[in-house]
Amino acid sequence: DNLNKVIEQAAIEIPSGNSQENLDNIMAKANELKKVLETIDEEPEDIQNVLTDEQKADREKARNKANELLKQLLDKCADLQKELDALKEWNKKKQDLDDQVNQLSDAVKSLEDEFSTPQPLSAAKDGVRRGEALEPAIKEAEKQLKKNRDWLQQQLPNNPEVQADLDNINDQLNKLNQARQ
Repeated sequence: DNLNKVIEQAAIEIPSGNSQENLDNIMAKANELKKVLETIDEEPEDIQNVLTDEQKADREKARNKANELLKQLLDKCADLQKELDALKEWNKKKQDLDDQVNQLSDAVKSLEDEFSTPQPLSAAKDGVRRGEALEPAIKEAEKQLKKNRDWLQQQLPNNPEVQADLDNINDQLNKLNQARQ
């Protein structure tokens, strides 16, 4: 029976990996399953009357199984779409953090370059003032990082790539803090 073949194919486990690819794959399976169910619903009554009671029962069982599987596939699509939306939002937040860290890094590098050679007292005092002025900006970046870490724990738990991004940004901020002092 065509319905049982489609159910078997749709029930195959989706490998982890690219969320967009998985979403497209699951959506294609769900659409194929919908089409088969619609085709069965549109069958003329005389075709259904030819079936034995056992065949009708088997078909109804398969139909119920297909409807349950369709619901599971659509739920999985919704979950994957939510994950994709969260990843998109994370990429924006990460870019903002990266920009903030890069600006701070440039400011620290500028101070390091400036003080690589002896400076007059007035320039040294100005450099110290600018170095101290970086502390609140670094603290703000650390605060944003923590806020994003908390958000990610809710939205994308168990995502190693995102965790690596957070760790990298945290390491950069720690290095900036050490270089500033």
